[in-house]
Amino acid sequence: MIWVLGLGNPGEKYRLTRHNAGYMVLDSLAERRQVRFGRSWFFRARLGLARESGMLLVKPETFMNRSGLTAKRLHRWRRLPLEGLVVVVDDMSLPQGTVRVRSQGSAGGHNGLKSLIAALGTERFVRVRVGIGPAPGEGSVVDYVLSGFSESEWPTVEEGIKRAAEAVEFIEDHGAEKAMNRFN
Repeated sequence: MIWVLGLGNPGEKYRLTRHNAGYMVLDSLAERRQVRFGRSWFFRARLGLARESGMLLVKPETFMNRSGLTAKRLHRWRRLPLEGLVVVVDDMSLPQGTVRVRSQGSAGGHNGLKSLIAALGTERFVRVRVGIGPAPGEGSVVDYVLSGFSESEWPTVEEGIKRAAEAVEFIEDHGAEKAMNRFN
């Protein structure tokens, strides 16, 4: 069994922003697997279970910088194994729509990953990174990641979301190492 944590920010205001690529991938997985999300106040997340495979989809509602709280509670209270954790996250260092799988690593400056690493006490969890492209020279990084995609960007973004969902399913069936060979 794997549990998939899609990083993002809750609320309509952030729904289609670059920083919510993780949520978008989980929405795609939920649609593919006919999963409905329910709210868990204790875990501070929206949870959905793919019954045929046992894949648990998790969208933390703690905002990006506190995503570790949800992961820590699920790990401790539901005894979900860290070996089964797959985190789906946006990545500014990758071209828009690109997908990369990593079996472990540092936060790389991403506050959501920093929160997870601090809360779980390890960097050893699988990541599916979805490229959102680099921030333009002007403006802040925060403004960039909290901005929406332009109409011309959506075809590339949608293809990246679809490919990231496929990567998660491939990880479930074949493991992270084989997924890295196929998707990187």
